[in-house]
Amino acid sequence: MKIAIGETLEASVDLVFKNLDGLLNAAKWPFVAVVVLFIISTAAGELLDISSFRMGFRVGAGMEWPISWLVFLVLNMVVASLAVAVLEYKWQRFILLDYLPLNEAARHLPVRGENLRGYLVKSLALMVPWFVYLGSLGPLASVVMTTGNFSLLFIFLAGGILFLPIYMRAALVLPAQAAGLDNQSIWGAFQFGKGNGWRIASATMILRLVVGITAGIVYFITIIPITLFAGLFAMISMELSLVMVALLAGLCQSIFLVFFVGMTSGLQALAYAQLHPDYDDPLRVIADRIASEKVSVPSAVQPAEEKMSEVPEPPKSVEMPTGPVVVSKVALSSSSDRPLEYGRRKGRR
Repeated sequence: MKIAIGETLEASVDLVFKNLDGLLNAAKWPFVAVVVLFIISTAAGELLDISSFRMGFRVGAGMEWPISWLVFLVLNMVVASLAVAVLEYKWQRFILLDYLPLNEAARHLPVRGENLRGYLVKSLALMVPWFVYLGSLGPLASVVMTTGNFSLLFIFLAGGILFLPIYMRAALVLPAQAAGLDNQSIWGAFQFGKGNGWRIASATMILRLVVGITAGIVYFITIIPITLFAGLFAMISMELSLVMVALLAGLCQSIFLVFFVGMTSGLQALAYAQLHPDYDDPLRVIADRIASEKVSVPSAVQPAEEKMSEVPEPPKSVEMPTGPVVVSKVALSSSSDRPLEYGRRKGRR
């Protein structure tokens, strides 16, 4: 079976904006962890860099970074990677187990338990080849600058492009691990995605390109008011102004990261659902469900014209009967007559 690239892209974006409560609930604690660590590391890094603690290490010719920045950079990378993995796990689990219904053949299966530890281990294992690949770029660039053989860079780039569909097929193990379905080994997921590596890679690259361009536009729009606002702190201290710029920019980037991870991990989950026999046409299910979720206007905010049309008509006049009015004896009796009646009945005994 081949996944549909266009429909999968559209559904992955619709799932994010139509289920913001689910996405924000999944991103709650990962987002807090990233923001808190970013604030601590930025503030502490600025303070350490401002102070006399300027022991550094050489990163290239004429370049030197403070050790404090290296420590907080590594710490930020580790915590951010864990936070992104936790968000991906919760969002994919929401899509595959809560949003998409299983078919009749799979409903007898037991409820899937959570296995976040296995998800984190497999996510880290899938990142190792990319760390090795990107880590070799520095020595390769040094060799190219020394020898002048720029063909090595084209070979390096071609190797990354050819590895991308292999990685995308193997990465199908992540939604399988999140939902507790089968194909929970990397090799099993690789075989499961046979024939769809380039399709998943193409959809992912298109999504990343569009989101990346949007992120750049949003960043340049928001950095101007952020800089103006942080400039107010320059009257107190220039260092404090730089810290405020870094904090506010990092906060905006963290918010955008939540939406980016939701779209990319959702695309991965939808690709897996299209290939898995436990789901019947998940793209059609999502389209029908989104189309049926119409936002109705509450009665409290209806237009005044509609409310005026709903005003009930006044009751019609009731015609009184013409003729002699018969008055019942019981109706004429008052409450003060009842004790006398009771006394008369008692005297008859």
